[in-house]
Amino acid sequence: MHVAIARSYRLVCFAGTALAAIALAGTAYLFIAAMTATSFETTAAWLGARNWRLVHLLGGWYIWLSFAVAVGKRIPLGPVYWAMFALIILAAALRVIAMQGRGRPAAQVAA
Repeated sequence: MHVAIARSYRLVCFAGTALAAIALAGTAYLFIAAMTATSFETTAAWLGARNWRLVHLLGGWYIWLSFAVAVGKRIPLGPVYWAMFALIILAAALRVIAMQGRGRPAAQVAA
């Protein structure tokens, strides 16, 4: 019985979905889990500052990429996807701008 339910669920939920899309989204969820698990003082200290930054930097960009791909491939379907894609690009641009300002004295950032 459980096998039949699992097979029908797979057929209904993943019909027409490419394996690459499932892998991309699944990896994004793994990054979300890793970022959540390392967002506590104990696990962050265990991981170390450099590795924590690496997990969160790569995870954030990977999640952004998965959204960009998911929305970008739907752009031909209508203008609402253009607007959503523009917001995704804006989020990336704001993130890059914010990253450029880190680690520099305030006088250098303003110049």
